[in-house]
Amino acid sequence: MRYDMDRRKFVVGLGALASGAAAAMGTGAFTSVTANRDAEIDLEDDANAYLALTPGNDNGWAASPTVGNSANGVLAIEMNGQSQTSGGTGVNADALSVFDDVFRIGNQADSGKQVWIEFDEASGSTTNQSNINYKARTDFYVGSHQSSPPLQRPSNSLVGSSNAQTVGTGNNLKVGISIDLTGLSPSDYATDSNGNLDTGQFLRDITIHAEDVSGSGT
Repeated sequence: MRYDMDRRKFVVGLGALASGAAAAMGTGAFTSVTANRDAEIDLEDDANAYLALTPGNDNGWAASPTVGNSANGVLAIEMNGQSQTSGGTGVNADALSVFDDVFRIGNQADSGKQVWIEFDEASGSTTNQSNINYKARTDFYVGSHQSSPPLQRPSNSLVGSSNAQTVGTGNNLKVGISIDLTGLSPSDYATDSNGNLDTGQFLRDITIHAEDVSGSGT
């Protein structure tokens, strides 16, 4: 049995405090399924689906169930000011930004699952006119970052099938996001016609994969 939460919105932007992210994921029948918005299968709010997607405790503001796109019951990660009533609108340039426990992936099915994530860069001037590989500098990770200084990029990545983690029935993964823009020069970033930092979306679709642990399920 397999789930592919495919091509939901995931946007991260770059700004004065610059970033945006939205990840919307759904689920469906508990067999071999690829689910997207147009699939003719029964859908449930992400919090109640077989593959549960819910805001985290530490930085769940970025996936608020009452503000922004998550308010419709389908999880959306938004670090662009849409999921909060005040504060910044994105991550810093030339900085390592780490957000523990942004959202959680829970297994509400009857067998263990292997879970991993894939995502893509966005199109647009922020990525197309820069010298930055934003995808390589962004990661989804499990657990918490190293608390002792200096701040480092978390190593427990959940990106790619080679980094899949097993989630038992009734358990969940705490998923964080890190964006490492350190060591860059101003010329690496896209700029507008006035030479200012070109803020906007630099990452988009996220796909959450979940499939049976070998030997379990059907």
